[in-house]
Amino acid sequence: SIRVPAHYCGVFGHKPTWALCPTFGDPATSAAAPTDIAVIGPLARSAADLDVALAAMAGRDPGEGAMRLVLPAPRVSSLRGMRVALWSQQPGHATDHEITRMLEDLGDRLEREGAVVSRTARPPFDATEAYHLYLRLLDAAWSVRNTEEALEAKRQALKKLPPDDMTADAIMVRCIDMSHRTWLQLNEQRAKFRRAWTAFFQDWDVLLCPPMATPALPHMQEGATSERHYTVDGRTIAYNDMLFWPGLTGGYHLPATVAPIGFSAAGLPVGVQIVGPVDGDRTTIAVAKLLEAAGFGFVAPGGWD
Repeated sequence: SIRVPAHYCGVFGHKPTWALCPTFGDPATSAAAPTDIAVIGPLARSAADLDVALAAMAGRDPGEGAMRLVLPAPRVSSLRGMRVALWSQQPGHATDHEITRMLEDLGDRLEREGAVVSRTARPPFDATEAYHLYLRLLDAAWSVRNTEEALEAKRQALKKLPPDDMTADAIMVRCIDMSHRTWLQLNEQRAKFRRAWTAFFQDWDVLLCPPMATPALPHMQEGATSERHYTVDGRTIAYNDMLFWPGLTGGYHLPATVAPIGFSAAGLPVGVQIVGPVDGDRTTIAVAKLLEAAGFGFVAPGGWD
């Protein structure tokens, strides 16, 4: 997790293009092979620090070769003329009204600064289908880390699962013991959606969307995430049903930078997810720098400045 912690803590974070930063030696996994979807990346109090940290982290795994990495230069150097697709809400997927309002306000500000902003531009696929595909690929990726006890618990949960349950947790439980052939079929569909994202970013420099369904949450530490619930605009949903926004982009290996854009009425941080094309990491960080220069930056919590 990079984007959600940055969003919830009011700092900057960068989720790199998948496999841009080698994960071998990561103490969380100690695995020689990279895990699908999972990446490592920096968190910082300024967008400039993301640049420095990414330069230090990026490159091929030394055990795999010595090819030099050269990322494309940022597409943008000014808010004026920047091509922005704004996606602040999606029917059927809960998004807190404060996040939607703050993103729409950000879009208005960018337009005043001379950016070209579309509130209707979308990649040409069904967003819910893409999200559900992400959940299936995510569960398959996680499975390598599961203990046999955890896998057996999922098998037992599957036996009790209603056939019409389409929550995130239910979709992932149904992936238990997925065959490799099934995974290959899912990956083929992902490749088609990745091509759609590539075409989308020929017309738009970045996509701005929520990093998560809500502003920062009060501490919620009891039980597994699959056992937690949260109320979004009066509707109680399973905690993992808030994964639509992270999954819509992260499942397709896209880079995304999170920048703070303000605070909720409760005084808790809100960020924006700045998404770019594969290998467009320097562009998404550049946009975060421009937002920071425009006044959207880290604000130390009371007592910590």
